[in-house]
Amino acid sequence: AQDFLTKALQANEGMMGARRLLTATYLRSGQPGKALETLQPVLDKIGADPAMLGLAGEVYLQNGDLQKAEEMLAKAAKLDPQDSAKRTRLAQTHLAQGRSASAMEELGQIAAADSGIMADLTLISAHIRKNEFDKALTAIDALEKKKPNDPLPLNLRGLALSAKKDIAGARKNF
Repeated sequence: AQDFLTKALQANEGMMGARRLLTATYLRSGQPGKALETLQPVLDKIGADPAMLGLAGEVYLQNGDLQKAEEMLAKAAKLDPQDSAKRTRLAQTHLAQGRSASAMEELGQIAAADSGIMADLTLISAHIRKNEFDKALTAIDALEKKKPNDPLPLNLRGLALSAKKDIAGARKNF
């Protein structure tokens, strides 16, 4: 795929679809440097495209540039405020930058308003990493309402209870 997409871009550098796919392919194959090289020629042309801005945010995130990642993801989220994935990714950059209080609040709002589970999982994981097991359990309860017949909330509750040293409760959920 990389070879064909590279040839397509060599033939016509303006093929934004090919550029997007090649950039995403590089990211997925663990080549964030090449993804950045592919994206850089069009960075000044993607200001109104939330998908490309979101992709640019991912590229910068994988290259370790949290400031640029936040900038791109914030623009993408502003252009497409209904896209919870972009908003969740933006909150994750805030977590990575050490702004956990605001990030946790953002994640809670996204999780409450979204039927998806990405924000829920990020929120639960962050609470567990911070040893906030009761908050994690509350977030797991909310996830279970979204996914009542799914074993994931039970497994997560078991992990949180185990970390909280409630072995009997963990065993029951596992």
